Amino acid sequence: MEQLTYQNILKYVTQEQIFEELIFEGREIVDNNRVYTNPLRDDRNPTCHFYTTDNGRLLFMDRAAKELSGSCFDMIKVKYRVTFYEACRIIARHFKLPLDSGYLEGYEPDLTRNKIKSYYVIPALNRNEKKETEIKIVIKDYSIRDLNWWKRYGITKSILKRYRVYPIEACWIRKDNNSFLYHVYTYGDPMYAYIVNKHNKPPKIKIYRPLASSKNKWRTNCNVEDLQGYTQLPKKGNSLIITSSLKDVMSLKSLGYIAVAPNNEGSIIPDYLIEDLNNRFENIFILYDNDEAGIKTSVKMSELINATNIILPSNLPKDPSDIIKNNKTDELLCILDSYGVKKYI
Repeated sequence: MEQLTYQNILKYVTQEQIFEELIFEGREIVDNNRVYTNPLRDDRNPTCHFYTTDNGRLLFMDRAAKELSGSCFDMIKVKYRVTFYEACRIIARHFKLPLDSGYLEGYEPDLTRNKIKSYYVIPALNRNEKKETEIKIVIKDYSIRDLNWWKRYGITKSILKRYRVYPIEACWIRKDNNSFLYHVYTYGDPMYAYIVNKHNKPPKIKIYRPLASSKNKWRTNCNVEDLQGYTQLPKKGNSLIITSSLKDVMSLKSLGYIAVAPNNEGSIIPDYLIEDLNNRFENIFILYDNDEAGIKTSVKMSELINATNIILPSNLPKDPSDIIKNNKTDELLCILDSYGVKKYI
């Protein structure tokens, strides 16, 4: 039998079926304009709705209780107070799916069950009225000044190209049919594009202006499902570091380590991505900034995914890229080695 993964589950049942039978207990969900009460709380005022992400994930949104929202897997986790893997087991057992998961004694899967050819997902709510933010850019050649700026963090031109980080002449942003020129590259205010997912339509991009104010430093159309550095990962490996930014991912790459970063430091990586990373890497480490916010998030993340949390000493700069910039690379290497983080060869 096949392994028990969320991908294999969705070969046999749809997300709607899981919601209807295990969350809504037989109530049919068919209308994307319909609003619902939340079955996981005492809710008598129907204000919740379904929508789909660009990756085809069907999500339930309860703005009054976001912790009781999410995918069918997320909501089963909450309903039964179980882990993601245990939620998959509940689904497989309910539908008698022929998936190998170490079932409880006496379980008899339906080995004759056929896979579905395709499955219908509810269209995003008001998709025609509210379009996804589109970012358009004009890429320019790397100047010596550009390369020298990144070099301070150990990041070379080949690493920039590997992670699709480019200097750009200009950037336009289009949102809800309104388009405007966001910024033009200048000597005193350079601008770079991180092309996080070039295959998405529109492409997922982060705009970075390192010398701008904190308010204007970033613009993006990425979300929690866009994991920076994910498409550059090897198929398998020993150690993976989850860090707080793509700049840190690239700095760690310069030292021989494999890393990814969520869309922002406060984001929690979705379960289905964590499952994929756990299947591909033997050991996962969390390495966030050593400030109060970074430590708080890293503790939460490490507990959620059962990863080793690396907290940098307070006498060092706040993150890996700044440590390299301040010529403290040897100290960073010693810390990573003490935690057993292996370089990718």
